[in-house]
Amino acid sequence: MLTFQVEPWSQCLPEMMGLWPAHWAEVAADRDKFNLDPDLDRYAEMEWRGILHVVTARKRGELVGYYVWIVGTLLHHRTILTAMSDMYWLRPDCRKGFSGIRFIRFSEAYAKSLGVKKLFATFQPWLSLEGIYQRLGWIQAERVYCKIIGS
Repeated sequence: MLTFQVEPWSQCLPEMMGLWPAHWAEVAADRDKFNLDPDLDRYAEMEWRGILHVVTARKRGELVGYYVWIVGTLLHHRTILTAMSDMYWLRPDCRKGFSGIRFIRFSEAYAKSLGVKKLFATFQPWLSLEGIYQRLGWIQAERVYCKIIGS
């Protein structure tokens, strides 16, 4: 059974870092060109500013997933509080049944409790998450393209 809770970034960071290699191996499109190199100082600053929020998934106390949100307003929506997913991942062995859906719903409810009005999430097309998000009432708002122009 998974439990979901909100935890400070700085408190769960060491455990999250232990999951990053598997997360990176699963989702990174250009891992052969770029190394994982998170800017931990900027994350710490966002936590200090109160805009970085982490929802965790735990199994018998062990961290097995995280949903990291950046909460604030957008330049073109200065009065609407939004949350953009920075990263989220649930260990593959914990994705059985409705665990992923429960995790997303818990994260949505937390964002709503903060006063967030609009959520944004991005994910790689090969992960086939569209059906899950659509089932939860999300709509496709944009498409993002990426092009490597330098080494």
